[in-house]
Order: sequence, then structure tokens, then C-alpha cells
Amino acid sequence: MTSPSSGPAPSSGPARWILLALGVVADVSAVVALLGQGIKPVLVVALAVALLAGIGALLLPNKLFKAGGVLLIVASLVVGVFVVGTPLGDAASGRSGGTTASSAPDSSQQPTTTVTTTAEPISSSTSTLGTTQSAAGQPTSKASGPTWYVLTAHQPVAFGNGHNSVNTITIGAQSYPDSIRATYPSSAADPNNRRTWLTGGNCTKLSAWVGKDAGSPRTSGTGRFVVQAEEAEMAAVEATISTPAQHMDVDITGVVRLTLFDTRGGSADAYNAWGTPRVFCSTPPGKSR
Repeated sequence: MTSPSSGPAPSSGPARWILLALGVVADVSAVVALLGQGIKPVLVVALAVALLAGIGALLLPNKLFKAGGVLLIVASLVVGVFVVGTPLGDAASGRSGGTTASSAPDSSQQPTTTVTTTAEPISSSTSTLGTTQSAAGQPTSKASGPTWYVLTAHQPVAFGNGHNSVNTITIGAQSYPDSIRATYPSSAADPNNRRTWLTGGNCTKLSAWVGKDAGSPRTSGTGRFVVQAEEAEMAAVEATISTPAQHMDVDITGVVRLTLFDTRGGSADAYNAWGTPRVFCSTPPGKSR
């Protein structure tokens, strides 16, 4: 007696050929993609063969072969993902590693800087700046040629008790750096508010803004501001607390001893102010303070 047939054997059906064709198409696509990523051809061929072998094993009727095919496919996929990821990661790191952040500049390597502080723009004929300093603010060398020197930065050779150097002073509505505040009662007979610098005939111009100190505790009185050469008066102006800052621009060519002197009536008077007094000289008007 003949038993009925249970159908065609798995090896004779078209399903395995369809599966094999799909595997070949997928394998070819994978090969093209891997080559496009710059993977070595030998490695690509090895992965393709392993993947095809795994697909072919799945088509065999033996369960052991099928299990081996599954392992081959899984192993091929894992290795393929690893191989593709490695060059991409290397490329990304190569791109990011190509640029390095520059370190902060060493302050010791900074060039020396010429610095001056003025209350008004320096004209083109006197554009040379006054004090050569390092980045740390220490004097390093003298400026070459005539230049502006702030008087409060240099030691006087004679002085009264009433002149005090201040970082900033206000006259009217304008503030001036590197200035002088005169706080003592002062007169021709008792010249407390004065300073004298040894210019030695090496300077040609004095520039200063004068008036009453807007920060004074008192508001009365009239101050008189005098520029002297060898103790002789060269120029003078007067000011009250309501007077705007006045600019004294004095020719001091040939002057050896330059004096700034001002008068103040007493403790009820507002303080006097010399805003940014400076001289244009070929040499400094004294030692640096």
C-alpha cells in the first residue's frame, strides 16, 4: 500500500530560490555600501561570502545547517556594523582632531605698550605718547623724541604742603585723570599750593585744565591759577565753583624751572583743581614717581 505524498520536498520548491535571490541582492547592496565607506575589498568579500553562506545554509533541510546559517548571518552583520562604524568614527575624530585650540598668550611675551592719559586729544603734530611701559605697568624705556609727560607722574624739585596728586578730579561737569587737588589756604606771601619741576629747557608746551574742584565740601571763593618760569609769572587765570574748566596752553620753551601755583582764600573756599597737567618735552621733567 502506498502512503499519500505529503507534498514536494523543501529542496524542490521555488521558495529557496526566491530567498537566495533576495540574499544575493542584499549582499551586493551591502558590498557596494561597504566599498563606498572605504572598507578594504578583501574584508568586504569575506563578509559577503559569509553572509551568502549563511543564507545558503538556511535553504538546506538539515536543522544543523540551518542553525549554522543563522550564526553566520548574525556574525556577518555584527562584524559588518563594527567595520563600518570604526572608519566612520576615525574620520569623525580626524576631523575634530584637526583643529587645536590655541593657548592663551603668555603675558611675558607681550610687546611693550606706550601708554598716556590725556584730557584732550593730542594733535597730529604731537601724537607721540608719553610713557613707555611694559604689560605689567612698569617703565621700561624712555620714549624717543619729544613727547607728552604727565607732571603728576614725575617728582618735583620743590613743593608746598597743599598740592595732592589724585587719580581723577572733576571741574564743572568734566573729569580729568592724573590731576592735582589744592586744599590749603595759599597766597603769594604763603604759597602752600605749589609744585616746581626741573624741565631744564627741554620742554616747549604746558597743557592743563584748571578750575574749582566740583567735589569740594565748600562752594565759595575764587581761585587764581598761575604758571611760573624761574618763579616769574607767565600766565594766570581765575575761577569760581561755577566756572567751567579753562584750558591753559602755555609756551614754556627754554624754561628751566616750571612752577604751578594757585591761591585759595581759606577753609571756606572750594578746593582748586589742576586737571591733567602735562608738558611736551624731549626728556622727562624729573624722575618717575
